[in-house]
Amino acid sequence: MIVYVDSEQKDGMEYLSPVVVGGLYANSMGRTIPKVVVASPDQTQLFAAMSYAQTKNEKAFRTVDALVKAALAGDVKGGPKDAIEKWPLLKSGNMYTGRFVEFKEDKNLLILKANKGKPMKIPFQKLSAGSKAYARLMAAGGPEAAKPQAPADGYPIESWESAKGGKSIQARFVSLQDGKITLKKSDGSQVTFSLTLLSEKSQQRANELVGE
Repeated sequence: MIVYVDSEQKDGMEYLSPVVVGGLYANSMGRTIPKVVVASPDQTQLFAAMSYAQTKNEKAFRTVDALVKAALAGDVKGGPKDAIEKWPLLKSGNMYTGRFVEFKEDKNLLILKANKGKPMKIPFQKLSAGSKAYARLMAAGGPEAAKPQAPADGYPIESWESAKGGKSIQARFVSLQDGKITLKKSDGSQVTFSLTLLSEKSQQRANELVGE
């Protein structure tokens, strides 16, 4: 997700998460526009950022490209180092600064903690749509909790075809490490062998399951 800001108006922040807004308003990003942040699709992580000065630097674009590719591969280290969550309020243009602590749904209150000072209690209905969505996500356990989970009994039984053709095995995927795949058959026994012994289609399926 790419957020490009070329206006000082804050009404466009309505659907941005506090993480993204915090990145845009980090001190290191300066106040001059335009500026850019690149975030994960769920807006919970910053992949990269570009201040006004950096948008004029071709080398900075290459750096951002490298950071985004690294983040997509699981190595997230982009975004302003001094960024802190900023929580826009509904239609007011104002925002609170602080880390998520708790969402008390029964009392309709969001609790934030600034770097210094006491926790802040904010009426939930005053928050923007993006702030509400992020608060609910964090209250549910964060982005990891939102990811689909494997069934209690593991992956479904699938057909794994031999690279030589004509033969296949019905089994559940267990793991893929160091080029070796482990499958679990319906009788509970496990088999481990080189991934290259499977057909190209089955190899692709194994890699897909590892990436889930």
